[in-house]
This record gives sequence, C-alpha cells and structure tokens, in this order.
Amino acid sequence: MSEKQILAALEITDHEIRLLVGEFFNTRLNIIRTERVENKGMDGLAVKNPKEVILAIRKAVDQASNQIGTRIERVLLCIPSYRTKKDSIRLSKQIDNYDRKVTLDDVQTLIRKGYATLPPADMALVNWMCTRYITNGISSRRVPLDEVCDLFDIEMDLLFADKMTTYDYASVVESAGLEIIDICLDSFAACKEAAIFEKTTKTNVISIQIEHDRTTLSVIANGSIEATKIVNRGYGEWEQVLIQQYEVTPTIAHKLLLQNLDLNQQHPTSTPVYMWTKNDQMMMIRENELQQTIRPVLEQWITSLQNHCEPILEMGPTSIILSGEGAELDGLDQMVSQVFQVDAKTYYPETLGARNCLWTVCLGMIYAFVDHQQLLRNRKYSVNQASYMEAIKRRKREEEPDDRFTQKLKGLLFQEQKK
Repeated sequence: MSEKQILAALEITDHEIRLLVGEFFNTRLNIIRTERVENKGMDGLAVKNPKEVILAIRKAVDQASNQIGTRIERVLLCIPSYRTKKDSIRLSKQIDNYDRKVTLDDVQTLIRKGYATLPPADMALVNWMCTRYITNGISSRRVPLDEVCDLFDIEMDLLFADKMTTYDYASVVESAGLEIIDICLDSFAACKEAAIFEKTTKTNVISIQIEHDRTTLSVIANGSIEATKIVNRGYGEWEQVLIQQYEVTPTIAHKLLLQNLDLNQQHPTSTPVYMWTKNDQMMMIRENELQQTIRPVLEQWITSLQNHCEPILEMGPTSIILSGEGAELDGLDQMVSQVFQVDAKTYYPETLGARNCLWTVCLGMIYAFVDHQQLLRNRKYSVNQASYMEAIKRRKREEEPDDRFTQKLKGLLFQEQKK
C-alpha cells in the first residue's frame, strides 16, 4: 500500500491517557507524536468520572494536533481485556467463478460473515483473526489468493470483551469529539507488536502486561490467544512501599523504581541514589536499601502470578514476555525467570520515537489495523490527508535554513577565483 496513512492510537489506562500518532508508509511506521496526560477519572478499569477522562483525552488530542499542524479527528481505541471470551468458527464458501480461483472478494465475504456473528448478550466483539485458510483440504496461514478450488474454508477466532466496559470507553472517546476507526484489545495489540503469535508454533507464551493498578495475563498457543486474566495488582504497589517507607512523593517513588533500581545487581552498593532535606536534616536512600525495600513486595507479586499460571506451565514448554510501563524495571525479567523457572524477556519496541515498554499496546493497535485493512476495506484515517499535507508544506515554507556560514564560504571561494 503506497498511500501514507496517518493513524492515532489511544489507550486509556488506570492513571493516564496515552496517544501515539504514526505515519504508516510502505510497511514502515514513523512516529510523528506521542502524548501522555494524567487521567484522574478512572477507578481501576471502570470509568468513574467521565468528565475527567474526557478532559484528559481532549488535552492529549489538542497537544498532538497542535504539534502536527492539523486536527486529529479519529482514533484507534484500546479496550482492556476484561471478561474476555474466545470463539473459534469455521466458514465455507463455494468458489463458483469462471476460473475457480479464490479472490479477495471471496475472502472478504467470509470475514464479514464471521464478523457478523452475534456475541453473547453481555459481550461485544472486539477482535477477530483468521487462523487458517483451507483450500483442497490443505490449510495455510497465508491468504490463498488465486488458488484453484471448489470449496474455500476459513477458520476464525472471535475475541469478545465485557460489553459495558467497551461501551463506557467508546462513550468517553466519542464525547471528547473523536470518531472511532476501530477498537482493539490491549492483549491482542501487545501480541501484534511483540510478534507473539508467530512465536507460539512450538512453545506457549505467557504475555504479562504490567500497569499501575493491574497486571494482564494472556496465554498464547498455536498462534491464538487462549485465555486472558486481569490481576488487580500492578507497579503502584511497589511505589506505595517506597512512599510509606521514605515518605517521598509518588513522582519520586516512580523515578526511584524505574530509573534508579537495578535488580540485576546481586550485591548492591551503599552508593546514594536519592538525597533530600527534611526538617533541615539531610535524608538519603542508598542503592542497597532501595533494593532491600522493594524485593519482598516484588517476590509476593511474582508468586501470585505464578499461582495463576501454574496450569499453563504444566502444559508444556513455555516462555514469558513482559510489557507495559512496569516492565521497564531493570532486572524484573530475570527475577520472573528465576521464580517461574522458564525463559522471560522484557519487550522493548524497536520503533524510533516509541522505544519504551509503555507504547507496546499503541504500536500494536496500528499494526493490527493495517493488517486487517485490506480485508475490511476500512479507508478511514485519523486526520484529513489534504490538511495534513498542507500543514507539512506550510511548515517547510516557514522554516528558513540557517545558511549564513555557507554563504560566507561561497563568497570567499568566489573572491579567491577572481584573484
């Protein structure tokens, strides 16, 4: 697809709004802008104060729009994996065209039929994926365009989530004046960005997304999300220990946790990592004290996750991939690996401009949308394309290059030539 696509991905977390704007062109994603805005309107997964959430969304969108020079009108929206359910279906279609070849229209017809499947009464269809394409009794993961057959089959996974939660999230986004291009489960998006589906042909993968107030566990096997569970414990617990122990602010606790703590240090030194004054007295936190304070709560958190994952670990070879903001704690993956006794790695996105773990879901939403775009013919983008191109041209006109040194050098050269 040669056309430039400007797409904005919006994630509503338990404590902030995340907005990532990217330009997708020739299979490459270039990050244009990222925004993070504090969100005080949530109570865990629930939208407690819609007005606060709407204001935070508008602020993020306004800031990004001002920077890119045109208004963001539509977004891809992340839905939390709360009360998810998976249904696997198989659909068939007679190939009755003259050549008896599978066409894109045949694929789209079956996908639309699967997408129209009625969800359970209290759930909403959020994601779908084609797991197998079958022609002449031979299955494949790639779309079998132009293959000759009489009967064409597709196996699809339909992923449902809690209807009220999905509608609440969609409602605040629309109330903020935005149109929703598509929705995506956070667990599905994380799998797309980290290429987890492709890694599960021979081994199972447990995806662990760590946010402030929750941890989302997803089990992926044979290229499909088999189960998802939300544990109401996140890195906010770890910060709270530091706040209580040292009476520091939440902002300082966050920095101590994700910028000053390194769990890979087997024998941490007594080097000070933070100093401040209290009642005219110098206070200090040392490297070894910080690790001794945090390790017990981390061990409790990891053990609780292990208990949830025990049945999966017994099923066969398993690995773990960590993502989300809490995954940026140095050495956490090694600590998880030691307790679970399996390989565990922290996933860091490779896309320039969004190389923090917290952007995994937003990036994955864009890739999930682009992958399905050809099959659904969804041509909506986040900005008016003509307006965006005009903004780029206007910015180029306004930017005057500082070539004074170049002009001076040219002048000297011409003077030398005249001599």
